[in-house]
Amino acid sequence: MGTTLIFSEEKMNEHRDAVFAELQEKGIPEEVFEASVNYGREVASKVLAYAKKDNYHESRSFPKYSVVNQPGTWQPTPPAYMEAIEPHWNKIRTFVLDSAAQFKIAPPPPYSTDPSSEFYKLAKEVYDAKQNATPEETAIAMFWDCNPYKMNVKGHVMFAEKKITPGGHWMGIASIASAAAGKDWKGTVEAWH
Repeated sequence: MGTTLIFSEEKMNEHRDAVFAELQEKGIPEEVFEASVNYGREVASKVLAYAKKDNYHESRSFPKYSVVNQPGTWQPTPPAYMEAIEPHWNKIRTFVLDSAAQFKIAPPPPYSTDPSSEFYKLAKEVYDAKQNATPEETAIAMFWDCNPYKMNVKGHVMFAEKKITPGGHWMGIASIASAAAGKDWKGTVEAWH
C-alpha cells in the first residue's frame, strides 16, 4: 500500500524487509507469516480499488484556480506567487463522511477593509501575532503548518522544500504518543482508528 502512494519506494521496501526479518527472527510460524502478508496485500488491494474511485486523479486535470482582481478574492502572494493549492479538493470523495457538506460550519465574516469590521479585526489579530511572534511561537506555528511545501527565499533564488503531509504529520504524532504511552504494535494500531 505504502509503495503505491509514496515516492520513496526503495526506503519503504527496506523498512518492510527489516520488519519481516524481525518477525521471522522472533519465530513467527511461516504459515502465519504468509497468511498475514497475503491478508495485508488483500486489504491494500481493496483500499487502493476504493481510492481509485475518489475523483483525486480526475481532479489533477481540472482547470487551475482563476485569479480575479476583485476585493476579498484569493490572490497569489510574494515572494513566489505560487498557484492555489487544491482548489478542487471539495470534489474529492470523502473517506469517512458522506460528503463535505455533512458538517457545515458558519461562513467567515464578509471581507471588509473597514477597521471596525469583524473581518478586519480577525485579520489584524493574525497579522499582529505574526509580527510579534517569539522564535518559539514561530517554531510551533511551523510545526502545525501542514502545507506540504515550504517556500525558501535566498536573495533572488526561490525553491520549494517538500514537507510532511497532513496525514503523515498526524501519523507521526500518533507514533510519538504510542511510544510515550508504552503501547505495543496492537495498541499503536488502535490509535490509527
